[in-house]
This record gives sequence, structure tokens and C-alpha cells, in this order.
Amino acid sequence: MCRMNLINGWIILKMHEMSIAHAILTEAEKIALENNAQKVLWVRVKIGIMTGVVTEQLQSAFEIYKRQFEACAELELIIHEQPLVLVCKACGKRTHTTDYILQCEHCHTTEVDILDGDSMFIEQLELDLKEEIKSGQGTA
Repeated sequence: MCRMNLINGWIILKMHEMSIAHAILTEAEKIALENNAQKVLWVRVKIGIMTGVVTEQLQSAFEIYKRQFEACAELELIIHEQPLVLVCKACGKRTHTTDYILQCEHCHTTEVDILDGDSMFIEQLELDLKEEIKSGQGTA
């Protein structure tokens, strides 16, 4: 749920996308530190349409928060929006849809299982490793 308030000409966002953006950045920074990386260049996040995440608001929240994370200050967020993938219990066929209708497009039954499109996670990220690691130089 997103609520927007206008205070002195500023739009204030109150949404769960803020906490999601913070969690993504926290994880990216943690991975950068664990790998002795100078910074995180980009992160790709898979977001299923059934999660209810508003991707535009997530992007805005991400831009607000990323300056607070040293390794993520220049980080690019790439969002992979995952459509809903269903498998029919009656005919066994798959349905790919961006609608929220849980129905087989082949036999029209509602007896379906969700295979994809109901979760969110970091798929991949790219690190910029520190110079001494990249060049293979170390102390002898």
C-alpha cells in the first residue's frame, strides 16, 4: 500500500517499497563487503506480479536510499517483472499471464498451481573488485 503526502511542496512516500529498497541495498552492501569489493555496479531483482510491489515506487525508494550505502551509491537497479506462470491441474498445460486471474487459458478451469510470479528476490549483481584483487597483486 502506498500513501503519498504533500508537505511544503515535497512528496513524502510511505510504502512497503521503502523497506524493500532498504533490504536490497543492505544485502548488496553485505555481499560487497564479503567479497572485498569496492562497489556494487548493478543489481537485478526479480519481482513477481503477485507480490503487489509497485516497481516505479521501488525505483524511487531505491534512488532515495542508495546514497546511504557507500558501496551502492552509484548502483543501478534492474527490475525483472515476472508474469504469473500457472500449471493446470486438469489439462497439465501452462499459462503465462500478467492478469491476476488464476485460470487456465486452455481449459478455463480455476484448478491451477502457481509456478512463478508470486515471489521476489535478487537474481544477480555485479561487483567492482578492489584494484589489488583485479590485478592479482598482493603482498609477498
